Amino acid sequence: MKLNNIKSNQFVRAASMLAGGAALSQLIAVVTLPFIARLYEPASFGFLASYIAVLSISAISICLRFDVAVPLPKNKEDGAALVVVSSFFSAILSFLLFVIFLFFSDRILPYLGLESLESYLWIFFPSVFLFGIYSALQYWHVREKNFGLIARARVVQVVVGVSIQILWGLNYLTDFGLIAGQSVCLFGSVFVLLYFF
Repeated sequence: MKLNNIKSNQFVRAASMLAGGAALSQLIAVVTLPFIARLYEPASFGFLASYIAVLSISAISICLRFDVAVPLPKNKEDGAALVVVSSFFSAILSFLLFVIFLFFSDRILPYLGLESLESYLWIFFPSVFLFGIYSALQYWHVREKNFGLIARARVVQVVVGVSIQILWGLNYLTDFGLIAGQSVCLFGSVFVLLYFF
């Protein structure tokens, strides 16, 4: 009887879906890591970690936190409007960041100790923009209780990312594959979430 009550509990089901998606995506990442590690130099992974850190810091407020408010309104149209507002600010602020770095990267990047990031700026700012869109859409689907979809999007994100990293490493043997996998995987998850928006 208690087991049936647990299965019918919406919170438990939602948490199970999200945890299952996260666990599967982590499993894929762990299984493929030995293959990826053989294709790239250890220094490449250090640079990837720096790239992800800068990306995360840049993207965390790219929507001015309107994305966090998406689940709050009772009216569905207001929630959708917040997704649009979040996407708008993501686009505008990503572009402003790009312009700032375009003219002042020779001062900013050495100060941060990230001179090697300069050659990847062209893919960095689209990634910041996609990160904002992904966050807004994810909160929308939380609002709509589409937890299974969020879990699938996370799995798609990991599959796309590691596939690009492996294929690029096999064919070109350059560091760019790690960055490309990290960036393009955002596009895969945004596509899934946007399709069902």
